[in-house]
Amino acid sequence: MVAKSRLEEGRGRRKDHFIATKRMRGVRILAGLESAGGKRKEASGIEQQQQLQHCISRRQAMEKRLLEARQYKEEGNQRYREGRYRDAVSRYHRALLQLRGLDPSLPAPLPPLGARGPVLTEEQQKMLESTQTDCYNNLAACLLQMEPVNYERVREYSQKVLERQPSNAKALYRAGVASFHLQDYDQARRYLQAATDHQPKDANVRRYLQRTESELSSYHQKEKQLYLGMFG
Repeated sequence: MVAKSRLEEGRGRRKDHFIATKRMRGVRILAGLESAGGKRKEASGIEQQQQLQHCISRRQAMEKRLLEARQYKEEGNQRYREGRYRDAVSRYHRALLQLRGLDPSLPAPLPPLGARGPVLTEEQQKMLESTQTDCYNNLAACLLQMEPVNYERVREYSQKVLERQPSNAKALYRAGVASFHLQDYDQARRYLQAATDHQPKDANVRRYLQRTESELSSYHQKEKQLYLGMFG
């Protein structure tokens, strides 16, 4: 009986040891899981901080480019007023170069500001478009003062302005003048007539419109005589 009692007592002790060991393993596993979870949370927090810092840096870079573009435009305006047209053209091109890095519709010659590109605020978008439009309009004005005049480029820049501001009288006039000298009289008349609608008292607009009408009349007269000679 004594031996049997000792045997059962030994079994009980081994059973208690087994249970205690199993509990300790469970505690260690749980502690390990909690530690891993804590590390993951810490890594996630660091990643979020890095993303926030990147976003702030990107916005600062965007703001810097917008301000630099506007500064180049103002420098171009000053040189235009001084009659330094080539220097003015250079400043306007520099301004547009800065802005091309921000406009998602254009290829960016400057380093990108992020994999997905910058997201402009409404105010920044307005500043970008206003500066772009002013630069293209002023570039056309400069080129008309420089010999020999590149009328193809004058019309191109004026058309870029009209894409955003279809009623811009100066751009309509310059596009009309360029089309006239490119002997595209039908298009010149359309531009100049539209410019006249906005500036009916502008002598330069009226003068070019009259010259365009005269060229068209002469062209149609010659065309009529040609047909008469062919079929008369």
